[in-house]
This record gives sequence, structure tokens and C-alpha cells, in this order.
Amino acid sequence: MNNNDINLVFTDADRLERMLRRLKIAKMVAFFCLFAVAGVSVIVFLINFTLPIKTVQHDQQQTLSNISALSQKMGKYYLINDRTTALSDIIAKRNDYPTLINLLFAKLPKELSVNTFNIANGELEFTVSSTTLVPVQSYIDYVLGIKNPRIIRNIKNEGIELTTAEGEYLLSFKAEVF
Repeated sequence: MNNNDINLVFTDADRLERMLRRLKIAKMVAFFCLFAVAGVSVIVFLINFTLPIKTVQHDQQQTLSNISALSQKMGKYYLINDRTTALSDIIAKRNDYPTLINLLFAKLPKELSVNTFNIANGELEFTVSSTTLVPVQSYIDYVLGIKNPRIIRNIKNEGIELTTAEGEYLLSFKAEVF
């Protein structure tokens, strides 16, 4: 064997320098990766330590239940609002019958009594009776003198009858109501 055949020492300095540069770059990349993994691990640890997942899940469930409760409350609110609107419309459209009755019978003499009182299709019919004619005339004057066109119009006396069986005078009226 010849000493010239075996070469254990690098003779090429450029080649050695390139290998050292590659080794230095590999070390830098390894340290960078080491520090990046360590940094990410520390950040994940801190996030997990400050905001545990169970707390986040609990807050999420609580928020969802609050939203659900608010949704039910809003549903009730809309239902109640709809009902009050419908009731307001009904009240606005309905006739003021208590005022009408008070108007007609406020000055009803005690000798007179109401026999019938019907309101249908915007028309009012009622009869009163008495055993004497004295209070009948004053009541006729009162009823025919009522002037309230928002509640009642065209009041007409339909006539007076004498019922012989009871000995009573029946007084009938018709009018338009609003």
C-alpha cells in the first residue's frame, strides 16, 4: 500500500469552508426551531393557565342559555304586543253602549219601567211601560230631545199602546246607534 492512496486530511480548503457554513446554518435553524417551539409552548401554557377550557365552555353555555331566555322573552313580548294591538283595535271599533244606556235612562221616571231593550245591526229598539200617562209625556220629551250624533241618531217614537190586561201604557222607540 502506498501512502499516496489514502487521504485522511482534506486538502481542499473551499470544500471544508462550505461544510462548516452548512453546519452553522443547520445549527441556526435548529436553535430557531427550538426557540419557536419553546415560545409556542409557553404561550399555549399561559393561555391554558389564564383561560381554562372548562371556564370557556361554561361561559359559552351560560351565554347560550341567556340568549335562549331572551329569545323566549322576546317571543312573549311580541305575543303580548300583538294581543294588545288587537284589543286596542276591538275597543276602538266597539260601540259605547254604557254611555248610550246612561243617556237614555238617566232621566227615566221611577213610575216607568224598561220592558225590552235590543240593539242589533246598528238599530236600537226599546219599550218602556207605565200605569199612568203623566211620566210618559215627560220621558217622550226627554228622549226626543237627546242630541248626541256620535252615539245615537234619528230617535223615533213608534207609538203608545194600552194593554187592557195589565192596564199599562207601552211606549216604543227606535233609533240608529253608532
